[in-house]
Amino acid sequence: GLFIEHFDFFESEDDEDREARDGRVMRSPREAFLRRSINPLFSPMTKENAATFAMEGHAVLIYFVDGEAPSDAERKLFTNFAAKVRTNIMPELFVVWMETDFMAVFKNYMGLLLHDPAIGIYAFGEDRTYHMLHSGELTTAALEKYAKDFKKGKLEPFIKSEPVSANDESRPLKRVVTTTWKEIVENPAKDVLVLLYNPWGKEYIKQLRKMMSFAEATLHNEKTFTAAFMDASKNLPPIAYRSNSYPTFWLFPAGKRQKDQKGVQFMEDIGHEGVVRFLKDNCKHEFFATEHEKLLAFNEEMALEAKGKKRRPVKADEASPEVRREVLKFRARMEARTQALESPHDEL
Repeated sequence: GLFIEHFDFFESEDDEDREARDGRVMRSPREAFLRRSINPLFSPMTKENAATFAMEGHAVLIYFVDGEAPSDAERKLFTNFAAKVRTNIMPELFVVWMETDFMAVFKNYMGLLLHDPAIGIYAFGEDRTYHMLHSGELTTAALEKYAKDFKKGKLEPFIKSEPVSANDESRPLKRVVTTTWKEIVENPAKDVLVLLYNPWGKEYIKQLRKMMSFAEATLHNEKTFTAAFMDASKNLPPIAYRSNSYPTFWLFPAGKRQKDQKGVQFMEDIGHEGVVRFLKDNCKHEFFATEHEKLLAFNEEMALEAKGKKRRPVKADEASPEVRREVLKFRARMEARTQALESPHDEL
């Protein structure tokens, strides 16, 4: 999961009593007991020991400390709380602390950068964070209530997302945020090509500019095709599309998708002519590289119709105003010819 992006750890999985199940390494009850027994009630989570917490796939309550370690009072508070959690509330919940300076990226990922106190439960199996919203003195009772509410499913997960802008829909290149991903990217009526990027370095600027130019040049496909982009540093795309090496491009063909069906990744540069071939090969709707190509397709369609032949229907109202005018002129010419053939005396 994305946890590995923040903790660069690797662990051997050679033990014979381990077996892979649901993407998680399952351990024998004896090993799980031993791993939990050697783990203190309230301990630090670091790059070195992160696998101990992550491999079981359970939730972890994380307290971010401002210094190098919790104060004596904080250590006593969380140790007492962890003991009650372990015995009475939720034995599978780990209670840990992290240095804010050392793990600021992960703290930001959890949406806790501006929280005081910064406490959240990170659920590995879901890749979701549940915040503790608390003001005033932090007590064992408040922490217990937080843990119980999490266990009962009363907490809403934190959603990292930019606000939706009224201008997003008017742009040739649509901006996608976490809360609009399903509406825009997974729209079954359209083929959608989306750029995912992080605003670090200069590569994303180049790709974003090329994506904008591509969106403007292919706007004649707007009824069936959408070009979009998402800032992955301020939003969370579904976990299957997160990456350590942005920018990335994904195409979501139109139509109803199966639950586990992924988009199709485009591996070349967006400015390369290969993107047109890629879209023509993978889009469900017919993709036109230029407006002229679309006009020719309409003309061919209507010429076939005039000869009584049938082909895949293309709606003229999908085109831009300029194309629609050309199509209407073409239809007028075709109708005039048909009437002339049916009424030769009127032609004279």
